[in-house]
Amino acid sequence: MLYKYITHNKELDDCIAKLENLKAIAIDLEFDKNRYAYGFNLCLLQIYTGEDCFLIDPLSKDIDIQKLFPSLENNNIQKIVFAFGEDLRLLHSLGCFPKNFFDIAMAAKLLNHSPGSLGALLEEVLEIKVNKSSQNSNWLKRPLTEKQLDYAALDVVYLPKLREAIVNEAIEEGKLEWINEENAAFDKLSYADIENNNFIKKKDKNGMTEFEWHLYEGLLMFREKVAEKTGRPSYHVADKEFLKEIALNPNDINGPANKRGKRTPIRFGEFKTRLRQLMQECETLNLSKTEPASKRLSREESMKLRTKRNMAEKQKNKFFKPIQKEIIQNQGEHAATLILGNRVIASIIAGETEDLKNYQIKLIKDNARKLELDLSLFFQE
Repeated sequence: MLYKYITHNKELDDCIAKLENLKAIAIDLEFDKNRYAYGFNLCLLQIYTGEDCFLIDPLSKDIDIQKLFPSLENNNIQKIVFAFGEDLRLLHSLGCFPKNFFDIAMAAKLLNHSPGSLGALLEEVLEIKVNKSSQNSNWLKRPLTEKQLDYAALDVVYLPKLREAIVNEAIEEGKLEWINEENAAFDKLSYADIENNNFIKKKDKNGMTEFEWHLYEGLLMFREKVAEKTGRPSYHVADKEFLKEIALNPNDINGPANKRGKRTPIRFGEFKTRLRQLMQECETLNLSKTEPASKRLSREESMKLRTKRNMAEKQKNKFFKPIQKEIIQNQGEHAATLILGNRVIASIIAGETEDLKNYQIKLIKDNARKLELDLSLFFQE
């Protein structure tokens, strides 16, 4: 596989010069998200111009990756990508806000191709088989192997040809405008203020008392500080289940540590100290050892919520399930999940229709008229 591995600013400048007047480039990122190190880390950036394949190493000490950002943000250059959601989150977190995308994965879904990997779609559409064995390798480790670099290059070099095949298929089916609308929505997304290391989940509170939850949340936050300080991924510092056991049995902190199969925290003594501090905080805050951390709704609130849910379910079954069935029959099951999946239905019922695309609204309304369903409750004419 022919490519240029870029590790110096002079090479990057030459790459940027070649991008200036292009109409389209294929791009992809290799990153690590709390797998081999703490945080969300860019490890490699791949660009294919149609002639040249550049593998740009942002971890090189002799490269300033931000020099590339204006080229990625150039709205006159279309970026051909595949399932670029997480990649976009990472770029936004780095202060890079690219525009003008063609996401092949989304387009393929609208054309009712089965959801899957790039390799699966390449084989289905272009009859090209690629080796994906390096996908989960350690992209932070240097030097990168020849196998990794070959894999990274293959992630972009077939994208223009695949895009061409998908566009031709979309034109035949009259869906190119749908795809263009979906791609245009990428330009409105912003992940700049979204926390990428979201380690506390709402469901974690379930079954815990106020006291237990304060201990557990505090230990998790302390784990993140240790992880960030040491550069280790969070799960290497301490297992969540291990910390939960401690929160549930704070007076027997050594018990969980002696169980086989549990990851004992690095600097276990520091965790003991932090646990004692958290227990003192519980006393100061007068946190209950019996009251649940997740507050129960009052009887009146529960009835209102139940009524609202029942109404939404009735509206879903009466209006949108029949329309969904029609769309599945005419557009295919995979396309229907994007056009009128259950999340889309829930948003419409909740009155949140601002993110719907014009083609979606038209399809929904056309099928509603066909089925003689009145959607005036949900859409203004």
